[in-house]
Amino acid sequence: HKRGIPLMLYWTGDGPRQDAQAAKALEYGGGTPVSFVKNWARVAAEYGERYKDKVDYWEILNETNINGIPAANYTRMLKAAYSAIKAVDPTDFVITGGLSPVPTSTNGMWSAVSYLQEMYAAGAKGYFDAIGFHPYGWPLLPEDPKSWNGWQIMEDGIRQTMIANGQEKVKVWITEIDP
Repeated sequence: HKRGIPLMLYWTGDGPRQDAQAAKALEYGGGTPVSFVKNWARVAAEYGERYKDKVDYWEILNETNINGIPAANYTRMLKAAYSAIKAVDPTDFVITGGLSPVPTSTNGMWSAVSYLQEMYAAGAKGYFDAIGFHPYGWPLLPEDPKSWNGWQIMEDGIRQTMIANGQEKVKVWITEIDP
């Protein structure tokens, strides 16, 4: 803010998993306990209050589709953080954790598209201002039609899922990219 550059607070996917209780609450196949979600909301509100004059953009976790966090569990946390942050400052902007451009679900990872579909099914609509995405695809160019090209996944899958859920006006934010 000092030089007119807006700041984004970025909660990484590893943060909550460092704590043994958090890791258990987020793990694959389990539900996220209400007490954990309430604590997460409390922390989000504390951060919102602490940084309200410095941070206007919040990315909630990162690449949860490859970090073993089921979409329903992530959505509970997203909703809690969004509500807490907006309660402090309704003008702040909340971005979902950037999805990794995994083209198909396998080996404990969810495809970016199926993960987003599961987030919508779990009630994520209305609890973010933008979808975070990482369109990695090097060495491919954005127009290359290969299924593993992150740019194509963003255009053909992520964007279409948003439109199918009535969110054509919501933007996709690129929060990581190839060099």
